[in-house]
Formats: sequence, structure tokens, C-alpha cells
Amino acid sequence: MTIYILGMGAVGSLFASVLYSNGQKVVGLCRGKHFDAIQSHGLTYVDIQGKEKAIPIGENFEVYTDLRSPSCDFTEIDSNDWIFISSKVYGLESLVKEYSDIIKKHGSLVLVQNGLGNEELVFEKLPDLRIYRILTTNGALLESPGRVRHTGPGYTKIGFPQSNPLPMEESKVKSLINRFRKSPLSLELDTHIDVLLWEKIFVNIGINAIASIYNIPNGGLIETQERKELMRDAITEAWKVAKAMKISVGETPDQYIDFTYLVCEKTKPNRNSMLQDLDQGRKTEIDFINGKIVEYGEKLGITTPINQELTRKIKNLEK
Repeated sequence: MTIYILGMGAVGSLFASVLYSNGQKVVGLCRGKHFDAIQSHGLTYVDIQGKEKAIPIGENFEVYTDLRSPSCDFTEIDSNDWIFISSKVYGLESLVKEYSDIIKKHGSLVLVQNGLGNEELVFEKLPDLRIYRILTTNGALLESPGRVRHTGPGYTKIGFPQSNPLPMEESKVKSLINRFRKSPLSLELDTHIDVLLWEKIFVNIGINAIASIYNIPNGGLIETQERKELMRDAITEAWKVAKAMKISVGETPDQYIDFTYLVCEKTKPNRNSMLQDLDQGRKTEIDFINGKIVEYGEKLGITTPINQELTRKIKNLEK
């Protein structure tokens, strides 16, 4: 089995490091300075205890800037192999378009991403595909090109979204789960991945854009009542949309609001991923988080003025 990881950012590099360390062959799509560093010196993986491990280029670890390279076997992908896309969500469409013939022939795809509407985007181009979603709360940071650090523990779960037109291949999923066994990213099957996705989205809604607009770490959000109320209002709008979409969320948004406050308390010094993107002058995933709440709300006749304003402000900061 080979696992192809399209998008070797922080999360993709963490997955590659952990899988390689577990004896799994990994082939990554990687570009820019990160690719240059890995090609020259391999990938340095710093585990959660701070111990460094070298991941050398070789038989079980390869990176390419183009997976159609003559020396890469991606075009001859086997049915037992897996394709992960772990890019930022805004890069999903271009990757699917670039490798659509290979993905279509293979028949399945794993999205290791945040955001809403990802599956819809893929199904528009490849309607007869099996799409799995991996969600993780493990922290990852690219400290420099060619160096990834596992910054915090969390869950890593795989599921089969309800929007899939075809049945899940259970034996194949079990085989993939075994590849993560006894690793820092121990993979578990979640039969309610759509609900878990929304629960994670509620946290993203409550933290990412608001902390980015104020340019503060997570802990700063719960230091004033004004910010806490803004978090509450944004999450409540998202919860109303989820309820209207028949997602099995709670009867009130209170548990998600309280949990988001708790996340802020536990991750006080952290600058969330959206804020890190703005720090680095990169495009954010706002369209697939708060922006999707606005989009879905409009279709359902639900007003979402808070998320609309947060989306507008982040887009202004991107400029």
C-alpha cells in the first residue's frame, strides 16, 4: 500500500512523518521551498515530546512537484493505495482538476481538511467517487521548510459523509486504520463524521475570524464580555443553519459555545490557523467556514449578519 499525500503543508507533513515512522510508504506532492528542503535534506519530524526524527528521501518516502513525473508511479495507482488531499481548502478544486483522471480511475479520495462544502466541490467534477473525510485536532506547525513539529495531541477520525452516492468500503477502511495503529495519530472510524465536522466548525466559527480581526491569541477572546458575546452570536447563527440542514446537533447551541470558551482557555497562547495565514500574507479559508454559513443561510432563508460581517472583515484583511 502507498499513501499519496497531495498537499504537504503542516498537516500533510505531520501525516507523512507519522505514517513513514509506522513503516508505511508515503509519496507527497510538495512545492516551493519546502520541496527544495526535503529533496536536499529529507523531512525533519519533531514529535510531541520534542524528539527529532529524520525522514530521508528513499524507497518509502518520495516527494514530487508533479505526481505525473516519469519517476513517480501515481499514474499506475493500485486499488489498495490511498489518495489524501491535505491542502488548504481553496486549493482543493485545482488539485482535483489537475489529477481528475487518476482520482476517477482510483474511485476514492480522502479529504484531510477543515471547512464545509468540500465534498460538494469534488462531486461537481467527479460525481461517482467515494469521498472519506479525516478530521484531526492534533496540532502541526511547519517551523521552517523541511521541518514539521507535532504541537499538540488530539483525536484523528475518519468517516464517510452522508452525501456519498456509493457505499463505504469497510474492509479497505479497516486496512487504512491499521496503518495508523500505535501512532500519535491513532485513527478511529466515526460513523457520524458529518456531526463531528459541524462540531469542529462551531469552534472554528467562534475563534478563527474573531481572533484574527482582533489580532490576538485564542486566550484573548475570553478576556472581555464583548468578545465572548460576539463568539456566542456567531456560533448561534451557525447552529441555526445546522439545525435547518437536519444535522444532529444539540437542542441549543450552549454546549458548543461553552466548549469553544474551554478551547480558548486551554489554548491561550495559540494563534489560530487563519491568523497565521494572515501573518504570512496567505489567503485564508474564510469562504469555507464563516462564508459557508452565510451561503447556506441564504439558501435556507436564515439571516447570518454576524458571520457575514466577519467574512467581509477577513476578506478586507486579506487585501
